[in-house]
Amino acid sequence: MRVSTKLGECQIFVGYGAASNDLVEKAGSAGEGLYISSFRLLAPGSLSENDPVRPVTLRLFSDYLKRYGEPPPNFAQHSYDAVLILEAALKQIKGKVTRDNLRDAIEKVDVIGSNGHFRFSTSDHGGLDASSQPLVMLRWVKGKWQIAD
Repeated sequence: MRVSTKLGECQIFVGYGAASNDLVEKAGSAGEGLYISSFRLLAPGSLSENDPVRPVTLRLFSDYLKRYGEPPPNFAQHSYDAVLILEAALKQIKGKVTRDNLRDAIEKVDVIGSNGHFRFSTSDHGGLDASSQPLVMLRWVKGKWQIAD
């Protein structure tokens, strides 16, 4: 990034595998304006008020920050959502939990997580569809990630 900024005006785009605050901290001022396809957790404060995952993402961000004294890593939301999904499934099970009734319960889960709206079924074990838009375009502006225009 530093070399690119010396070459003049250019925009740099990176994928979600590089989505972290470490990247821009190490890049210094060369990271200004960097675009990254990522998850919403890096920019919870810039989420639209009507984004259905905003409350979940803000809760995850603030709880993690309070407990560990630093913002959560970008991939923390995957395990957070897994716990939300498991919790919703377990609430449906009456009696002993078995592999089969847990699977059956997960296939009925409909929950909003920080990655999007999970709707599982017998034919969809991924749970997210395109309408969830789990990836968003972010831009590093003045020391923080923001949803890109």
